[in-house]
Amino acid sequence: MQALSLYHTAGIAPAYLSQIETVRREGALETMRKIALNITLDDLVG
Repeated sequence: MQALSLYHTAGIAPAYLSQIETVRREGALETMRKIALNITLDDLVG
């Protein structure tokens, strides 16, 4: 899944997703759940 699609699906700002990915910010549990439910194993090992 592309970041554009992921942030849109999770309902978060692109900058917030970037901060989570680079460990500059911790995502809220609900945000992390939304992200986890919208990625596949292929996305992770891609």
